[in-house]
Amino acid sequence: MKRCLFGAFLIGVLGYIALQVYSSKPDPLRPDHDRNSGYRSDSDLISETHFESIPESAVEMSNVDCYIGQGLGDSSEMGVLLFGDDSNTSVHVLNSRGAIQGGQVLYNPNHVQLAKRDDESVVVIVGNIRRNAKIGRPSDSDEPVTVFHGNDVIYESDKVLDFGLKGDGSSFFVVEPTAGGSSRLVWRDIDNGTESQHDLDHDWAAPGDESGYIAEFGKTDDSLMILPTDNASLEPRRFLSGQDGNMTTISFPSSIKLVASVFESASVGYFVQPVGESIFEVSRRDFRENLVDSESTGWTRRISLQKFYGTVSLSDDAKWLVLSAWDTIVLDAQTGTTVFRWPIAGNKEEERERLASVIKSKEQNGVDQQPIGAVMGVSIQGGRLLMTRKLGMEAFATCHNTADPQACIETAQSKVSEVVDVFEMESIEVDGSPDFRIPKGNRFGCETIGDSFGELRSENGYVVFRQRKHNIESPEADD
Repeated sequence: MKRCLFGAFLIGVLGYIALQVYSSKPDPLRPDHDRNSGYRSDSDLISETHFESIPESAVEMSNVDCYIGQGLGDSSEMGVLLFGDDSNTSVHVLNSRGAIQGGQVLYNPNHVQLAKRDDESVVVIVGNIRRNAKIGRPSDSDEPVTVFHGNDVIYESDKVLDFGLKGDGSSFFVVEPTAGGSSRLVWRDIDNGTESQHDLDHDWAAPGDESGYIAEFGKTDDSLMILPTDNASLEPRRFLSGQDGNMTTISFPSSIKLVASVFESASVGYFVQPVGESIFEVSRRDFRENLVDSESTGWTRRISLQKFYGTVSLSDDAKWLVLSAWDTIVLDAQTGTTVFRWPIAGNKEEERERLASVIKSKEQNGVDQQPIGAVMGVSIQGGRLLMTRKLGMEAFATCHNTADPQACIETAQSKVSEVVDVFEMESIEVDGSPDFRIPKGNRFGCETIGDSFGELRSENGYVVFRQRKHNIESPEADD
């Protein structure tokens, strides 16, 4: 009990100090504030001390929950550190020199997004919403969300169904519930200081629900895309323009067979259609108001994928299209050319050969015993392909034949770990190997939110955030 009270006291003291320090800075949102003369940019920190930084001891406290998230796109050199408990959580933006921004919320966030703007200011959204939550909650439970611009709160609500931040930090959206089970989309343009609201005449997707809708910002335009949760659905896709607020609808005739789709903008989409057993036609199409009436000015090609269930994604810069099944293919989104392919699950020999650069060989009787694990997900962020791999799953194989299966499972779980194999997209080869491997997770026992190739480090007793640039076997080389 004393330890918990001391932890809560220390968090409160740290938060109070941070708020006092930050509140003395000019307000970057006031009309009379000159950003060029008063706003503290990232480069201004070079000559500063660690006065505002976070002591390592504050994060190492065993009774404190700790999470780390990485910035979107060009902001990947920054991270968001969340530590505290269900009633008081500190929110700090970190770079390689320490904390550059901070705040507090009175809940424990499970979602976070961060983006650096053109003026060097930083926007952070944190929330504890039901979407993708690990533990189910009643629909009437609180789902708080807070948006920080610099050290100022520019939006907060106790009930938000979903939110999103544009990769350049220029705008964000939230979806708020309204009476009668409907919802309202609120789009805030930070650059112009404007806000628009749009009533939605359909249900928003609940956790685990494939019949509702989600929203995403366009990757190459200023649209907000309102898409079915099921990317193979023939339900209309809607695109809200940031220029004039008009809504464009893309409709599909019932005759189209669609396995998956992903959209780059209000005028460009990628579609996967079945052709034969394990054979699919992938196309990039430019369109206006109806997909079937539009002429494809992009490309169409056929690919082979084993056990493909519609997992398709675009990189944050819309340069690469990722199709994941039992095997994985990455296409150049502009040309359709295959730039990378990972072997089908179960082809352990080829996988082991491709992973030789990042794993140590452990031979026994001439046979390599090093486990290679299983691929759990693939994404491309910040110019890097991130392949998450779970190790230690083989420990579960014999649990059903033991006298105490539960004890066996608990022991097996303690042996499971996750790593991320990182491929640099600028030099990736079709049959290439990872450039390096990093552990999934962070020092201080902090859990990673989302995909990340960054980590917390300790320098001179203070916490900093760095991108991993070398193999897991040589962490001392990470600078």
